[in-house]
Amino acid sequence: MTYAAALALLLLALLCRDGVGGVGDVKQSGVSDATDVTHRMLLPADLEVGWWLLEARHSQQCLGVLNWDQLNGGNVVQGKACDTTNFKWKIKQVPGSTEYYHLIAQHSNQCLGVLNLDQLNGANVVQGRACDTPNFEWAFLEEKDGGYLVKARHSGQCLGVFLSSHHNGANVVQGIACDTDNFIWDLKRP
Repeated sequence: MTYAAALALLLLALLCRDGVGGVGDVKQSGVSDATDVTHRMLLPADLEVGWWLLEARHSQQCLGVLNWDQLNGGNVVQGKACDTTNFKWKIKQVPGSTEYYHLIAQHSNQCLGVLNLDQLNGANVVQGRACDTPNFEWAFLEEKDGGYLVKARHSGQCLGVFLSSHHNGANVVQGIACDTDNFIWDLKRP
């Protein structure tokens, strides 16, 4: 784990202890069904063709693996260098599922996932090789304006940028406050 990731996790722990969770109310989320009645699961017909960028609505920065890390557990952040391979993702349907997808980083061929199957609000998001576990499976729920909530199968929590940060390299986590722009992602072609 990088120093920045460790610092972000420490800050999150302190905020949560004091009842101030930058990613929503501090409570453990139960598993929720990805077929939320307020959202549609409508994805582009060519979703599984080519590479995609996931751009955070609040910052217009892209989801990526920090410093082109090749290691299992490499930290995931938002960043401005959207034209590099560590910010490009292949979206592949989970075998046997019509709702869940793997997001595979171009530079490492590893999947986006929540570290250690963590269920907590604010848990860290990383890349990893254990793509066949539910913490590496994601549902895309379309918002009214065309963006997507990206929900983890194991926790029902949304992919988001920690504390709505606009900083290049800000950490990405799962969280329960899915109604804010730091949890909305736009799918774009590189």
